[in-house]
Amino acid sequence: MSTSRIEGEVVTPNYTWESNYHINGSTSSLSILETRVFPALSKLPRRYPTVVADYGCGEGRIRNQAPYWSQRPYIFRGFEINRAAVQRYNNGSGREYIPDRAEVADLTALEVGQARFDAGLFWRVLHSIPKDLHEVVLSQIANTLKHGASLYTAVRSERDWVAADLEEKGFYRSGATNECYPAMVRALEPQGVTSWPLYFFREGEIARLGEQAGLVVVYQEPIQEPSGFKELRDRALLSYDYIEFVRP
Repeated sequence: MSTSRIEGEVVTPNYTWESNYHINGSTSSLSILETRVFPALSKLPRRYPTVVADYGCGEGRIRNQAPYWSQRPYIFRGFEINRAAVQRYNNGSGREYIPDRAEVADLTALEVGQARFDAGLFWRVLHSIPKDLHEVVLSQIANTLKHGASLYTAVRSERDWVAADLEEKGFYRSGATNECYPAMVRALEPQGVTSWPLYFFREGEIARLGEQAGLVVVYQEPIQEPSGFKELRDRALLSYDYIEFVRP
């Protein structure tokens, strides 16, 4: 999940992303990024510049999972509201030259040019943005894509164990942003993070939202991924709705 929040600067938790996650002593399977998204992006035309936008890029988790820049036909442009995360994204390669770059941006007001990008990733971000801004954000993102460009999206699903835990505790509200601190206290409390609001998408909701923003659904699948918090990896995998849109 990205640290992007519409409200502005936030406390950035210490995630422990790894190249291969280890859960209960075994290595997790490849993610859908590696089995579907990166192979699709590898088919983009090799011209300069072919640009893939990463909306809510955080510190560069997706860039770091992708093939090395000289082995792919595109470069990344990341957009992230947290300034510290952007700085770490741009400094992540040390002295080594890598053309991928991130910039500070509010996803509700993307002033980066219309029909600019050859593809986009909106990965594990929208559920951390207030519900009443969801359609605005998707519409802004859609407008930055070239016609025919794909948008690869993953949002937290109502099937998720955190939603189930909150419901068991009597806190969960379907169709509303939920305070997830009671379910995630083991990971958040040691870092001084006192609030973690998330929206859990209901079945078919993200597809309808994208269509309202002018996008067309081409593929969708429920997926699971490990938590970025090592303290929570003894729980179930996190549940997401993965959906590919295209801008007609």
